[in-house]
Amino acid sequence: MTFFADTKKLPPDALLQLITDFRNDPSPDKIDLGVGVYQDENGKTPIFEAVELAQRRLQADEESKTYLGPLGWPGLADEVRKLVLGTTLEEKLADRFAVLPTPGSSGALKSTGTLVHRLNAAAKIWLPDPTWANHIPIFQSCDLVTKTYAYYDNDATSLDREKMYADLEKADAGDVIVVHGACHNPTGEDLSAEDWQYLTTLALEKGIVPFIDIAYQGLGQGFEEDMENVRGLLDVVPEAIICYSFSKNMGLYRERVGAALVLTENTEIAGRVQSNLNEIARRSYSMPPSYGGALAWYVLSDPDLNASWRKELEQMRKRVLSLRCQVTDALSAEFGDNRFQYIKSQNGMFSRLPLEPEQIAQLKSEASIYMAGDGRVNMCGFTPTKIARFTDLLVKVAK
Repeated sequence: MTFFADTKKLPPDALLQLITDFRNDPSPDKIDLGVGVYQDENGKTPIFEAVELAQRRLQADEESKTYLGPLGWPGLADEVRKLVLGTTLEEKLADRFAVLPTPGSSGALKSTGTLVHRLNAAAKIWLPDPTWANHIPIFQSCDLVTKTYAYYDNDATSLDREKMYADLEKADAGDVIVVHGACHNPTGEDLSAEDWQYLTTLALEKGIVPFIDIAYQGLGQGFEEDMENVRGLLDVVPEAIICYSFSKNMGLYRERVGAALVLTENTEIAGRVQSNLNEIARRSYSMPPSYGGALAWYVLSDPDLNASWRKELEQMRKRVLSLRCQVTDALSAEFGDNRFQYIKSQNGMFSRLPLEPEQIAQLKSEASIYMAGDGRVNMCGFTPTKIARFTDLLVKVAK
């Protein structure tokens, strides 16, 4: 018997398999609503102009490929902290933060999950239902106990606020509550300002640590607007964890650029937390790749590149909003009612259609329309022509 002979084949990741299935589909009319990336009107995921310029500068400036250490590209950690906090909070809170650039937001989730377990092995980590497919496995791989709290009501197509509050009241002191930043929940439903205030009060009264996952800053209400509730919470609570990704809002998907940020009570504790984050990185991936981090640093630190990036991001945001309106109006016209009006009121690239798994499978097999098994759709997969075809087919499947 050889060492690997008893290896069991595991099923493929459902979303990654969906990408493969779409690529292998020869239909010229296929529609990809499943992959979670921004697509332009031609179905392409573009490179930001600011990123293209950053690539040229990096090629001209870089003189060595030597190791850089756990903080990656010099200055990136500081720029990410400034981005998250904004000018006012940066002056107030900067010295209370530990920051670790990571291989994507997944690396940030893993690093901070490991930190939580190291500091409090009894801590439970609470996640919204639904959340992203990799969240629970990542935290369970950190030996954390995972719990879910109600978030979205499929029947009402809205936030299930009453059940959410009731579930969160069950959290104990020392537990961690994962909250999605603007546009981040896969349903497209964001928390309100009142919900963020509730979470702030809950954290203060019960000694709970807020854990904020941010990947879509700039694609909701606006670049600074999307951070208002996050900053309001950080301004008040003594401790918090933030994971940040540049995959979506800077288009650095394949470069895997993310960061973990930890707010602590004071500078001395921040230093100790930083040493732990550095050691956790050393034990796993050692240090983050430098290339994508360097591109992000150029865009964040150079005023002209930063302005160009935000301008293009704003154009993307407006296009997503326009697609939401177009899809809503087309579905309303086809179905003859207002059941899909919620799509127009949501934020970001995602929404969820009230479809059964059998209907989703039928759309895939009979019409080459690809979406996640829970009905999540990416609005960026639509064009005017695709909207017309999709709505026509959806009516037939729904009947």
